[in-house]
Amino acid sequence: MGLKFTVTKEDVLRTKVLKPGWYTFDIKDITEEQSKSDSESNNIVVKLVVTDGAKLPSGSPSTGVPVTMWFSEKFKGEAAISFAAAISGKTMKEIEETGVDMDNVENLKGRKIKGNVENGEYKGKATNTVVRFEAVK
Repeated sequence: MGLKFTVTKEDVLRTKVLKPGWYTFDIKDITEEQSKSDSESNNIVVKLVVTDGAKLPSGSPSTGVPVTMWFSEKFKGEAAISFAAAISGKTMKEIEETGVDMDNVENLKGRKIKGNVENGEYKGKATNTVVRFEAVK
């Protein structure tokens, strides 16, 4: 049998670079994995897919473009903290004052969330990174 090579629609969408700005996402999956940089800690991996937002630079719709976020258990930056605020219903100020403890976050699959996307670079390739989240109103 010969070699088989497949490129899916999701493979193509994963290469698309979003225009910076606000998008609405579906939370497709939330899992936990061991950190690659620190074998003693874990990351929460949040897989998002654009459901609404600006068109791609090519003029094509951005719907379906996947964005993956990794939240470290050791350092939770603004994206992770604003994600917690958006899904918990607490304000950023409330989280600053009291924190938030959320169980069973894997059950968030299917929820919508807004995210502010900026472009970055990883190993010479353009990336989409959500720098801040908000609840969908």
